[in-house]
Amino acid sequence: MGKSNIHIIDIPLEELENMEEMFFRQIQMERRRVMKKFSQQYNATRHQVMSGVAAEGMFRSVKIEKRDEENIYLEGGTLISSRMLSELFKSSDEIIVCAMTLHGYDQLEAESDDNLITLFLDGWGTAAAECGHVWMKEQIRGMMEKKGRYLTSSWSPGQHNIDIKLQKEVFELLQPEEIGMELTDSFMMHPKKSISSFIGIGSDENAGKIRACDFCERRETCPSAYV
Repeated sequence: MGKSNIHIIDIPLEELENMEEMFFRQIQMERRRVMKKFSQQYNATRHQVMSGVAAEGMFRSVKIEKRDEENIYLEGGTLISSRMLSELFKSSDEIIVCAMTLHGYDQLEAESDDNLITLFLDGWGTAAAECGHVWMKEQIRGMMEKKGRYLTSSWSPGQHNIDIKLQKEVFELLQPEEIGMELTDSFMMHPKKSISSFIGIGSDENAGKIRACDFCERRETCPSAYV
């Protein structure tokens, strides 16, 4: 399968929106309490992540050749076996496959021997990954809308009714090893703060109104809900 349409992009942490809000949601502590009691740790871990971590992503589009209730058949022979995705992408004629990761975060976490610092680092790391993934999707959205094309929401392996084993197809289509990502035998990604997803492309401008969180019973308590 030709891969000339793979795009690799640097994700600028300093331009990401809502990182601070996401940080507080992830650590599940009120801003007021943190800034009153733990402002030193807050500032130190924020600086560590913003200065010591780099975010990088990649994506490509692949045409859908046909679809049935259980499967999506992509140009080049890749099969996406998922009833959920087949339904969600019923108005799409292409799929964008995405992956992004944080370089340097795992080392920061490994060097921490303080539980509070580790918690704050984890909060900043997750915030950077989630917001970085959103930033990348918005870049893709802008590219597509200039062509009169529209995106569905993104859907990740392991999300509601989407088999985590589809990570294998993500790695086959993208080969994100090129940006330092690895997939374990249990379909977990490394580095730790990595995200992959599928996005449908088509002519339906309302396709993005359905979101993964709409289907999840944890949406009221999940700190990453509707990010």
